[in-house]
Amino acid sequence: MCASSRHTVRVSSPDVPGRPTPPDASPAVPGRVTDSVVGLLERLVPAARGARTVVTVLAAASALSVLLLFIALPVTDRVQTLTSWVAHLVLTALLFGPPLLLLGLRLLLSSVIGLPDRLRREPGLRKEQVTQLAALAGGEDPRTAERGLRPGTRAWRFGKLLLEARGQLVAYSVLWRLASVPYLVLCAAAAAIAVVELFLLPVIVLTLFVTW
Repeated sequence: MCASSRHTVRVSSPDVPGRPTPPDASPAVPGRVTDSVVGLLERLVPAARGARTVVTVLAAASALSVLLLFIALPVTDRVQTLTSWVAHLVLTALLFGPPLLLLGLRLLLSSVIGLPDRLRREPGLRKEQVTQLAALAGGEDPRTAERGLRPGTRAWRFGKLLLEARGQLVAYSVLWRLASVPYLVLCAAAAAIAVVELFLLPVIVLTLFVTW
C-alpha cells in the first residue's frame, strides 16, 4: 500500500475587493523622496533661512547682554559674600536659559536648510526633483505670497509648517522630534524673554557703572 505524501503549498492570497490596502506607514524614508516632500521643502527651507538668521542674532545679542551683567556685578562690588555669589550664578544661569533654547531651535533650522543638499544625493530621484532640490540648496527662494506679510503672521505660518513637516521629515533627522507644539511655544516664550534681556540688561549694566 503506497502512502501518498501530503505537501502544504502556501499561496499568497490576492487582494480581496472591498478590503482596504494597508497604507505606507513611513511616507518619508531615506532613499525614497516623494514629490510631496520636495514641495514641502520648497515652502519650508526659504522660511527656515530667514528664521535662522533672526534666531541667531537674537540668541547672540541676548547672551552678550547676560554676559555683560555677569561681569558688571562683581566689578562694581555688588557681589562680595558667598551667598551673593551663589545668587549671582543662579541668576546668570536662568538668564542664559532663553539664548540656549534659541540655539537649540537654530540647530533644528540648520537641519532643515541642509536637507535639500542631502536629499539630492539620494538614489532614484527624477531629474526635475534633483533640479528643485539643487535650487533650494543653492539658496533659491520660490515663495512670493509671504513676502508682504507681517513678521508675527509669518512666524505663525512657519510654526504651523514645521508641525506639518514633522510627520514627513522625521525619518531624516532626530532633531525633527523637537518640532512639537510645547517646544515651539517654549521657543516663542524664550524669544520674547530674549528681546526683554536685549533691551533691559544693557540699561542695568550702564546704571551699575554710573552709580558705582
